[in-house]
Amino acid sequence: MKKFSSLKNLFIIFATSGLTIFGTFNRPLYSIPEPITVAVTKVLDRSNAPWFKKSFEDKFKTILSTELASAGHFIVVERDQEALKELRAESSLFEGEENFKEMELLKPKYIIRAALSDYEDNYVSFDLKVINAKTAAIAYSRSIEGNVSNVSQKQSIKINKNDFSFKEEVEIVKKTVPSRAIRSAINEIAGYLDCVLYLKDECIAEYEAKEERRKRSNDALDFF
Repeated sequence: MKKFSSLKNLFIIFATSGLTIFGTFNRPLYSIPEPITVAVTKVLDRSNAPWFKKSFEDKFKTILSTELASAGHFIVVERDQEALKELRAESSLFEGEENFKEMELLKPKYIIRAALSDYEDNYVSFDLKVINAKTAAIAYSRSIEGNVSNVSQKQSIKINKNDFSFKEEVEIVKKTVPSRAIRSAINEIAGYLDCVLYLKDECIAEYEAKEERRKRSNDALDFF
């Protein structure tokens, strides 16, 4: 009888262990979000910046698309007509026209639109809109700024006055197209999109705090 009781207890232990192991293997794993499909439009100039060239529309779009693609959280859909024409030609050569039609079925969830809205020698601001491709509603909007200091250097110049020659050192501030400020702003745009569209964690509070600081700073400016 004692032996039977021991066997019974052993059976209960094995049965309980089996249920535990079974429950462990059937426990749902942490779900990793799928990449977000987006399309980036040309970056337009709404500020009438004298240094802005027509070629910058595609250039800035390419930079932003590259930043988003390299993050690993986005599938960037190409919308450039010239690029699509080349893809169609390549596809028809090797796999037929029907294959390209299937590739066109991949539609973006969001359309990313950015436009240069303001600039200074060392400052740029972009208006960013994230549009839901299905409803055409603006899901997110934000002003994104980029800042960088002007490059200054000291230079000696020779001055002739009343038969006397002397040198004077002057400081020259080199003002160029604010390319580093633009790059800084585009990086900020990519980081913001990664936060609100994919990560959706504590970074949202950080960007909200940054936006409040930006608004307070703009309110403190004397425009008149």
